[in-house]
Amino acid sequence: MAEQLWKGRFSKAVDSRVNDFNSSIRFDQRMIAQDMRGSGVHAAMLAKQGIISEKDCEDILSGLASIADDLASGALTIDPNAEDVHTFVEQTLTARIGDAGKRLHTGRSRNDQVALDIRLTLRDLLAADLLQRIQKASKMKFSPRQVSYLGRILQKLGVKSYRRSHGVYYHVVPISFDNE
Repeated sequence: MAEQLWKGRFSKAVDSRVNDFNSSIRFDQRMIAQDMRGSGVHAAMLAKQGIISEKDCEDILSGLASIADDLASGALTIDPNAEDVHTFVEQTLTARIGDAGKRLHTGRSRNDQVALDIRLTLRDLLAADLLQRIQKASKMKFSPRQVSYLGRILQKLGVKSYRRSHGVYYHVVPISFDNE
């Protein structure tokens, strides 16, 4: 079983139901890629500010990359007993690179990590959805009525000719603005 962050606060073993209640790994394991991406950027910032050494930063980045590779290949699986994805990444990283792994979360609260992971996950999901919508819009068929209506609008704007691509553009541009 993974080591709990708060284990030192109790003199006896904690009931397994408490661990199950506190654990969020089954929910947030889908954000592991975003967590490691955010952790890598955070480590680079710490090195740039002189808070950790360049060597520690390199070790952290290579350790995160090796964890990502092992997860992708199936050589490593997420421990279902880990409290959360952040603990799993930190403990795995520390086991691989030593004490430098413990420096990864310097100046960064658990809430900061959760907020960033959620934001990156939502951004990735929305970007994928946006791409699907643009691809769908590029395959749209326009009825003569739609073409006529859009043609009249464009004519009022001074456009001399109208093509199907204009119709796609007419639908895609508002979607792409939504992404910004």
